[in-house]
Amino acid sequence: LWPHGNNQFDLKLYAHFFFNSQEQTHPVGTTKRNFLLNNNEFTDYIGNVNIWCQDQQDNRFAYRGGSFTSEPDFLQIHRRFFSDPMSRWDNIGFRLVRSVR
Repeated sequence: LWPHGNNQFDLKLYAHFFFNSQEQTHPVGTTKRNFLLNNNEFTDYIGNVNIWCQDQQDNRFAYRGGSFTSEPDFLQIHRRFFSDPMSRWDNIGFRLVRSVR
């Protein structure tokens, strides 16, 4: 259900969310690695800030991943939610990815 596996009790090691965030965002890379894909480490894949996705429904865009305000169920990777992209929220953002050299 989560990138690191199905153990909800380990979630606090892999994500900043409602129970351990002190209701604020945290610097990237301060949690354990969520998973390894094609020799690339992914951290902060869930929690901290919801991530906008390309999915659309009725002129609303999807976001997923959960944030510092989310309960554990909202961090599950299959869950997605929709919002007007012109809305401003302090818990939705986007992900920048770069290669490590």
